[in-house]
Amino acid sequence: MEKQQKIVSEKFESMKKVLPQINKMKYVVVNDVWETYQLNFSVFQPFVDTNSFDMRIDGNIKELDRKLMHKREDRIDWMPTKYGQKLCPYEVTVTMKQEPREDKDLVTSPLKKIEYLYSMKNFKSQEVVFEREPYRVLEIQDPFFYRGHLAHKETSYVTNTHKAFIVNGKIDKADSNFEGGFIFNWVQDHNIIMGTYPLSMNDVHRLKETGVTAVLNIQTGPQMNARGIKWDRICSKYRDVGIYNCVSHPILDEDENEYIEELFHAAQHLNDLIEQGNVVYINDNTSTSRAPTLVLTYLTLFMKCKNYDYLPDAQNEVIMNHEISTPNTTVVARLLKKHHKFQDRIKLKWTDEDDANDHRRQRFGDMHYLSKNYRKNVEQQKLKRHEKISDVDMEAERRYLFTTQPILFNAEQATQLDRAIQGLIEMDHITIPIVHVKDQRYLVGSRIVELRQSLVEVMNSKKVKA
Repeated sequence: MEKQQKIVSEKFESMKKVLPQINKMKYVVVNDVWETYQLNFSVFQPFVDTNSFDMRIDGNIKELDRKLMHKREDRIDWMPTKYGQKLCPYEVTVTMKQEPREDKDLVTSPLKKIEYLYSMKNFKSQEVVFEREPYRVLEIQDPFFYRGHLAHKETSYVTNTHKAFIVNGKIDKADSNFEGGFIFNWVQDHNIIMGTYPLSMNDVHRLKETGVTAVLNIQTGPQMNARGIKWDRICSKYRDVGIYNCVSHPILDEDENEYIEELFHAAQHLNDLIEQGNVVYINDNTSTSRAPTLVLTYLTLFMKCKNYDYLPDAQNEVIMNHEISTPNTTVVARLLKKHHKFQDRIKLKWTDEDDANDHRRQRFGDMHYLSKNYRKNVEQQKLKRHEKISDVDMEAERRYLFTTQPILFNAEQATQLDRAIQGLIEMDHITIPIVHVKDQRYLVGSRIVELRQSLVEVMNSKKVKA
């Protein structure tokens, strides 16, 4: 067999030299190797200086023994729904031999199970960082069970699952981001910290010491299971150190429309936690894409940053605080367009509508947020009610509240008392609401009082003076 393959290969090489001289048509040479298939692994890491690092893959098979990976020179649509832009991931391809099923007694068992992880080396410090345990897993499935999975997703890449089929002699396994150690960073001027998922009690203690009082976890169930994370156990660890507000809101970034809606709802959870006075820790797997995208959504949707209406500036604010951030600005832009009415309702809460066009200077000059200004104004109004205010201030407040009558008086009974009230309203320009309830009882402002016939005498006396 090997001798025949060598002869065929030599014939193709000779054809490649002759064919361009015969015509100018493009040619394709298929050099097929029987009983083999290819595994292509790819992973993304936004290095600041790519010349100072290298990426390797290591696994439980000899083909993945400290295999060096290469970064693509051209940008490709690699997991576009997740990142919203073309990227240059690190890749490596190995050739595997077709082998019989590992567990012959179980028909549904995978043909082969591969455990592997990525590592990153810093050339300057000679430090090697391995991914956190447990190992990544790739289970190669029996082709009998293939039902066009990749065709349904309209991609050749296998993402967000450890199960894969050999299609056209190849498996393209896209592993999203490099999962290094436990890292997190503050988002300055906001009560937000974002980072990777905690595993040990030491990780939880570090969060508590940093000031975290609430947690918003956006990992999905399968992602937590693959990493050996039990949500109830991690919540118990949080409670042990005094972190009681723990919210799990899974966000999957495979379908763009679902991604937008999940981000929208998660941003509201985040806003609620912050409005309650919490310092919120947001975590996904690697804090490279989804967590930064959620933070960017929150900052722009709730207008919490200076240039909330200009995405590139808002994006830079996120990246400056968390260097490995790669937020999906395409998804955020679509989200803001879809939910612009929600944002408009928030704008109605601004305390000074007249300076809306100049709100950046007025509202963000000292980095105070709109919602904080609004709450501050409300608290000041509450305090004023308990203070002795001057006649001038009282008149100004009255004019502000009752410039026009909110409820018009209706003299439907046409009695002397109703006519007297109507005349008094017109003569003294009374704008507080006066509504007839029953008999001689009327709602005056917020109180129900009984107006007697003596009001008619008051009214008659006013007419005499006039």
